[in-house]
Amino acid sequence: MEYCQKKNRLPIHSILKHVQLHQPDILAFVEATRETLSNLDSLKVELPNYNFIKLNGAMLVASKKEMNFLDFKVKTDAYKVNLLEIKTNTSSFKFIVIDLTAYLHVDKKELLNFVLNYAIENDADAIIGDFNTPFESVHFNDFNANYYSFHSYNNGFTATWPFAIPLFELDHIWLSKKHDPYYSIKYKMRTQTMHF
Repeated sequence: MEYCQKKNRLPIHSILKHVQLHQPDILAFVEATRETLSNLDSLKVELPNYNFIKLNGAMLVASKKEMNFLDFKVKTDAYKVNLLEIKTNTSSFKFIVIDLTAYLHVDKKELLNFVLNYAIENDADAIIGDFNTPFESVHFNDFNANYYSFHSYNNGFTATWPFAIPLFELDHIWLSKKHDPYYSIKYKMRTQTMHF
């Protein structure tokens, strides 16, 4: 589940509504500035079954399981990438939370190649975030060899920007092909994406 924040505070009522409806295991917040997180303590009270980690690059993740922060990569005016891992007694799940620049003068192919190679090198099970690149971009073609896009498995309208009249799907979830996307959506991850 991913929210891209562009508000002064976390929209707790909206988040709770979606959490109750979808029961996600992971919540990922991108563009979650200090100002946006000013009411984070209130969200923690409302979601006591989640563990929260503030990440570098104005991101926040919450999980029903314990998480470990593994790595952060940043390139000014290009990307912010966090790598995390959730471990259980029997398995682990590595995932990347990203925020790519919206600047049009930056080569998206280069950025997406970096994200994909970083994911493969770190054996990431999922890539979640604000790609600021429409799903239809040819630059996602290389992702298809190793990852499933949740675009094809979503249960509704997937465009996320602009909020009032969605035209582009800029927020994406990509799941490693070592997982079954139907199982993950129905029983594990249950996704909802918004671009506030």
